[in-house]
Amino acid sequence: MLFAVYVAACVSAHAVTFDHTSITAGAVSYTTADAKVTLTPFAAGGGAGAFGPTSGCCIGVNGGTNNGGVDDADGKPDTAGDRERLDITLSANVWLNEIGFIFTRANGPLPTDGIVISGFLSDPAATLDPAAASAGVTSTYDSGTLYVNHGWRGGAVSVVSFANAGASLGRTLSIAVNDSNEASAQAVVNQLSYTVVPEPSAFVMAGIGALVLGARRAAMRNTLRDATAVPLHVTLGRPRS
Repeated sequence: MLFAVYVAACVSAHAVTFDHTSITAGAVSYTTADAKVTLTPFAAGGGAGAFGPTSGCCIGVNGGTNNGGVDDADGKPDTAGDRERLDITLSANVWLNEIGFIFTRANGPLPTDGIVISGFLSDPAATLDPAAASAGVTSTYDSGTLYVNHGWRGGAVSVVSFANAGASLGRTLSIAVNDSNEASAQAVVNQLSYTVVPEPSAFVMAGIGALVLGARRAAMRNTLRDATAVPLHVTLGRPRS
């Protein structure tokens, strides 16, 4: 029964994709038409930011070394507060399917170098599209943060997919970059895809109902079996003297 509830949720779910064409340069946030996902840019230092020009490809933060991307001017960890950030806020019944990156470079030698995507509840089970993987793009997960080590691929789009829906369900994820080997690291988002599932309360209640119903039926079967069981002394007879 619970499996049927799970299947019903999956069948009812639907995926939505949006890209740079949805973004208005200079806007301080963007919310999808279904009000399920909000993107919020933050300037270096964490202050309020704005989207930069999309230039026919790009979602990024205005300012810094690249107006069309999320960048870190000095290539060092955010000790100086000079790293931009792009937040992705997902509604309670939404998880992130994938993010496409373009004109991105963040591939230093440290484990914490790369595109830094933080805020996951657990390992999102990230994978790269075959072309990106062949080009040497890799990902590692550690304590709520995914690090995507990404060398320069120009206008080729690298797609990072997430197989574990629960890792991002209802979360706010933050995209930043770090490259300890060179300055001006940048991550440029090209597109995002997310999945909307039916409001979870209905399926939770359905699941609880299925458990209760199953327990009651099991108890009834046990009661009937006990009531119809033949006493042992009748089956075995009296012991011989």
